[in-house]
Amino acid sequence: VSRVGTLKVLFLLGSVSKGVKPSAGEPKTYVNRLGLQKGLTPLETEPKLLNFPFRDPCFLENAVMARRLILMRHAKSDWANHSLSDHDRPLNERGRRAAPMMAKHFLENNLAPNVVLASTAVRVRETLALMLAEWRYEPVVFYEQSLYLASVETLKAHVRGLHDSWTDAMILGHNPGMTDFVSWLGSQSLEMPTAGVAVFASNEDSWHGIAARNLRLSAHWCPRDLTD
Repeated sequence: VSRVGTLKVLFLLGSVSKGVKPSAGEPKTYVNRLGLQKGLTPLETEPKLLNFPFRDPCFLENAVMARRLILMRHAKSDWANHSLSDHDRPLNERGRRAAPMMAKHFLENNLAPNVVLASTAVRVRETLALMLAEWRYEPVVFYEQSLYLASVETLKAHVRGLHDSWTDAMILGHNPGMTDFVSWLGSQSLEMPTAGVAVFASNEDSWHGIAARNLRLSAHWCPRDLTD
């Protein structure tokens, strides 16, 4: 397949094992390049050509890559409307200011996730929408119901299901699971306030083998760190 032809099919939003349908709520295996792996069948979805500013992950699948896992909690939400369910609460004014500020800080620090896994909650969707408006590129985005108030075990499963061509992955979710996950990965007590971010680096060649012992905390900040 020519490089031009490969570029035209750079990313497809997911695949499933041939003949096997994932059970409800089960984290999928996230794959790219039309699912061209043994035993995988592409979904009937148009591939999406993406413009990454720092790397082209499509051609790095067989290389040993440094990986970055970016974990973020949604920005501050609004509790004013008591008729809304927890899932449907939007951001408040403070949250709407914090999300684009954090997005700009990503750019200033060369943080460019190839893929974003996000909870389906309204406050998460609004956080990500405000961040995407600030970025100069478009990552692949998956909204996952199972990431709403996800446990540490669920978060681990989503990370280990990432396709290995994605070297910089982001999960946008909720507490208490996000704080617990970050603390487990960092082997220390770490807080994740609203819009808080923790970045971990690894030299593992596969997301499947990611564990606390082979990750290094490389950054940890929240909105107040950028305004003090």
